[in-house]
Amino acid sequence: MGSQTGPQGLGIFKVVKTYAGEMAGEVEQLPIQFPASFVAYSGSKYEWVDTKTWLETASFTVLVCAKNLRTALDVNEAVRTDPNTGAYVLLNNVLPALAYKDFGLAMQELKPVDVRLLVITKTTAIYGIEFQAAFDRDYV
Repeated sequence: MGSQTGPQGLGIFKVVKTYAGEMAGEVEQLPIQFPASFVAYSGSKYEWVDTKTWLETASFTVLVCAKNLRTALDVNEAVRTDPNTGAYVLLNNVLPALAYKDFGLAMQELKPVDVRLLVITKTTAIYGIEFQAAFDRDYV
């Protein structure tokens, strides 16, 4: 998936694409256009349904990245709450844009599982939002 605006509500991001290691290394030196979000497949669990069918529950993590380059007395507060790109604003755009949607696919609706702080520096905040979706999988 290339850069795009994605589902309605995600247009606030300059970048929405599949995660490919962009955040490995020193977060302050990363070549990321902020605000940004990345999606990474986290893994699957399987539950046997019948002879050839399994229910696969796949987990995906949406990484939301906010940066504040303005001078502020409390930059950590600004990067979390900036009215345009703060991490909380990004989280509150991603959750309703993805939660309980199936996007016309043969799967159960995406369900939010948890939100975790992954990185916080003087100017950058990165949160991970885990979603799960379940669907039948035949292995024949």
